[in-house]
Amino acid sequence: MGRLWWKVAEFVQHGVVATELHVTERDGRLQRVRVPDEGLTIGRKPPPFGASYCTTNNAVSRLHCRLARLGDGWFIEDLGSANGTNVNGELVDGSAPVRAGDLIAIGGVEHGLIARLVEFRPMFDSIEMTDASTAIAHFAPLEKIRSSYDIVAEKYALELADDMIARPLERGMLLAFSEMVRALGDGVVGDVGCGPGHIAKHLATLDVRAVGFDISAAMIEQARQKFPAGDFRLGSMMELPIPSGEWLGAVALYSTLHSPADDRARVYKEMARVIRSGGYMLHGFYVSAPDQPPGSEYHLERWFGLKVDLPTYFVGIDDAAAEMDAGGFEVVAALVREPMMAGELPARRCYMIGKRH
Repeated sequence: MGRLWWKVAEFVQHGVVATELHVTERDGRLQRVRVPDEGLTIGRKPPPFGASYCTTNNAVSRLHCRLARLGDGWFIEDLGSANGTNVNGELVDGSAPVRAGDLIAIGGVEHGLIARLVEFRPMFDSIEMTDASTAIAHFAPLEKIRSSYDIVAEKYALELADDMIARPLERGMLLAFSEMVRALGDGVVGDVGCGPGHIAKHLATLDVRAVGFDISAAMIEQARQKFPAGDFRLGSMMELPIPSGEWLGAVALYSTLHSPADDRARVYKEMARVIRSGGYMLHGFYVSAPDQPPGSEYHLERWFGLKVDLPTYFVGIDDAAAEMDAGGFEVVAALVREPMMAGELPARRCYMIGKRH
């Protein structure tokens, strides 16, 4: 067996192939920086005697902060910067632990850099190994989705989030959902793929308590700014840190837009696990668009003028109903509408409510 395979096997044994710092500059550029165990510094002072990652952003000090491994974890240290370093909205006083997925604001959320520590874990196709063969690691597409939404989070929150609540038919479906879950008694619903918190904020006006989950740390930060009273957490809708049967229901509005059929099946099964029997799920998705029939895929490469990497799936209504049923929900209502608001995507969309078996 070749040396490359043994090297890959060694990485797999330790569980992590590489650690990177993903830094989003203010112009939307995403920079990926490999982080060695001895760490790196971030600032405006150029090497060889300055920062390992050098930026021209004036909100960042010349030697702003340092990221380094200590034992089994990572720590970030503010080096006496002018505008501070924040981890998940908390100002770093000296040093603070940082985990993969945490939102790091360097020089302030408004004008500084947004960074996130990413640990890559390999996912291998089933390959019969021979002495002459090598293995190629195929990284989960979830990372592309996470990074893309980190990039557009601020513009999404400012320019798009409130449009959903401005649409009367969408408000009607949310009202119906809220009345159905409130009839089940006291409890909480999930807002999965919550983005900047606009749906959870609206549900609160309908006397529904929601906890929001999103894989994008930048989106979670936007949600906490837009709705400080809300409960927003980092997490994947495919693997929620929620006890079984904990929720009265869940809202997933366009949350599976970038998920192929296999991943959508995982989402339904996870929703069926966390939603109690008799609870409800509200799912919103695109059905079709010009030159995009049901069942087709479109690859989104630019959004809000920024570079992204997002596969986008259009799902037929019958197919979506079958997926919901296979996932543990009986379809009890569906609303299909054509584009009707100025500026929105010219797509047919569907909002489907399923009752947990």
